[in-house]
Amino acid sequence: MKCRLKKDKGNVGDIVIMGIFVIAMLTVMMCFIKCVDMLHTKAEVSQLARKYILVAETNGYIPEGDQETLIRELESMGLTEIDISGSTLSKADFGRTVNVCIKGKINGRYEISEKRASTAKY
Repeated sequence: MKCRLKKDKGNVGDIVIMGIFVIAMLTVMMCFIKCVDMLHTKAEVSQLARKYILVAETNGYIPEGDQETLIRELESMGLTEIDISGSTLSKADFGRTVNVCIKGKINGRYEISEKRASTAKY
């Protein structure tokens, strides 16, 4: 018994469907990576705000040199249009509330806002 194998006619539709699926999956993966990157930046800003609220607690405010350093660190994270005007920038009395307010945009597109408050303990 001889078994003869015949080649079936190909169907381009199968390849096209697979190609569309691969492109769709790549698009979803790229969006996911962008979202994770933005969440990572937000977490870094949150940690930076925590660091500077500790400085504000110790001094009763954020000293001018630290303000400049804060802005430089935020810029290095990729934030633009940075605003720290809601922060305590002048000396607060012992026991008063000190604030660190950071506003800006990630990649110049998505707004971010981080606010921390504590008590001056110097």
